[in-house]
Amino acid sequence: MPPLFRLAPAPLWIALGWVYAFIATSSLVAMAIPSVRRSPAMRSPILGWWPVSVVGTLAVFFGPLPSVVVLALVCVGVYREALALLGLPPRLHRALWIAGVALAVAAHALMLVDGALATALALGLPVVIAPAAQLFTEGSAGFVRNAGGAQWVMLSTIGMFSFGARLATAEGFGPHGGPGAAFAFFVLVMLADALQWIGGKALGRTPLIPRVSPKKTWEGFLFGALGCAGAGALVAPPMMGLARPLGAALGATVVTLGLLGDLIASGWKRDAGVKDAGQVIPGQGGLLDRCDSILFVAPWFYALASLRRP
Repeated sequence: MPPLFRLAPAPLWIALGWVYAFIATSSLVAMAIPSVRRSPAMRSPILGWWPVSVVGTLAVFFGPLPSVVVLALVCVGVYREALALLGLPPRLHRALWIAGVALAVAAHALMLVDGALATALALGLPVVIAPAAQLFTEGSAGFVRNAGGAQWVMLSTIGMFSFGARLATAEGFGPHGGPGAAFAFFVLVMLADALQWIGGKALGRTPLIPRVSPKKTWEGFLFGALGCAGAGALVAPPMMGLARPLGAALGATVVTLGLLGDLIASGWKRDAGVKDAGQVIPGQGGLLDRCDSILFVAPWFYALASLRRP
């Protein structure tokens, strides 16, 4: 088993410094523009990069144990918000809350020993836990809606999310191992959101799916896909040892799957009758609102990164 505490290699710290310098410059420029400073809709997305960056730093740069602890806490928070959207009967909600927290903590702790087994449990147990909890607390009443909804919540917020921790704690992903791959992952996910927002504001004309997310546009998506493909071609080779074409494909995949996750979460929240899943981050909603892209990107990012893994 690798050391539980381990600082990331020096090149990653240098790259992290550039990331924080970019965010700081963007924040200062935004605050210097009166129209942006007075508009929460313009100001919040930029300032919202700070908490995400801090969490990403804690999850990547200090070794496997800090990674699994930080990501387990985020996972539990995301699961809590997502479960609340289902509107389940109280007894069933309590049972699923206890079972889900136990599964999230156990799966992330197991990452320190066997990542493959950890993700297998995180993906496999929800299929059993959700219907069993329904049967023991509510019987067959509302079985399909309750058990199906709970399975979906557990699979997405615990099962798919767990690949983030598996990525950060893995060995063999290019010159900087798991931390290098996880750094590239967080940078591309953040950049994908930022570029789509900028492209949508500057060029957006054609709504993507107006009934689900009226502000998402085809122009914003294409701007984000092209920009993130270029960023992937630049970031993936030094951080992960991937060829530039595969890095570009990785960047474009992050945008596409991240947007899909965003749209699915928007439909999920609209069905529940809420705009945001929580209020953890002022102006940005809850953890689910910030992590919806990560849920759907993490498994496929891990799979694509593994293509060149020894």
